[in-house]
Amino acid sequence: MKMNNKHQIETYCALCLNEVPLCKSHIVSNHLYKDMFDSNHRLLLVEDDWRTRFLQSGIYEKLLCAECDSGINLFAEIPFWPVWEKIPTTMHADHHIVAKEDAEHVRRFVLSILWRASVARGDTWKHVDLGRKHNELIREALLNRDDSILNKYQMWATLLVDENNSVQKGLITTMVLSRQNGHAVWYWVAGGIEWVVMVTSHRYQGNLPNDVWVKKEEEALLMVRSWKDSISIKHHIRCNGPYPG
Repeated sequence: MKMNNKHQIETYCALCLNEVPLCKSHIVSNHLYKDMFDSNHRLLLVEDDWRTRFLQSGIYEKLLCAECDSGINLFAEIPFWPVWEKIPTTMHADHHIVAKEDAEHVRRFVLSILWRASVARGDTWKHVDLGRKHNELIREALLNRDDSILNKYQMWATLLVDENNSVQKGLITTMVLSRQNGHAVWYWVAGGIEWVVMVTSHRYQGNLPNDVWVKKEEEALLMVRSWKDSISIKHHIRCNGPYPG
């Protein structure tokens, strides 16, 4: 039974598709929020129209069964954290190198977040939809731990810094859809990095900025730029106006 869209019945696991009890699964790992909690362990969430509310943790919903939740964390999340922790807090160069042996960990992590947002039912992610075909392809790849499918998705990334070149690891945004020569491109910020993923059934033939992780045998460059130049943040400001505070 294929239940890979936002109208799937809540008793079915979005990954294995079995009708089993579901646990509270995060869409974006709490690990990325760790620098954002205040002294009362509250997280300030800024929503559309700059509305704000406090959370005690990240955003969860009943999406996966316990076995799949654990499995996707082991496959796509835990291997990523050492890669993320290697990023300096302050950048003294115009790029950061991700070793070629770490590239597949990054790809798994990024695509797992994008897929979870696409199949999630909560209002925060209601606009994120990769389409039935790509939802299913990525689901099967995550379920079967098949990197050959994940490696077909082109992606690149930039490190976002402030005026003191401090990496803004506390920045997180929701996903933004753009189009590049007819191809769907998703942008979002998480952990101080702006991730860009092209979701298309056809190989893009144009020039991509610092096209990384296309081939897992190559090391990747994360170029550095100001957070003010982030496409995701510019989109939010364009849609909602400047922050009123």
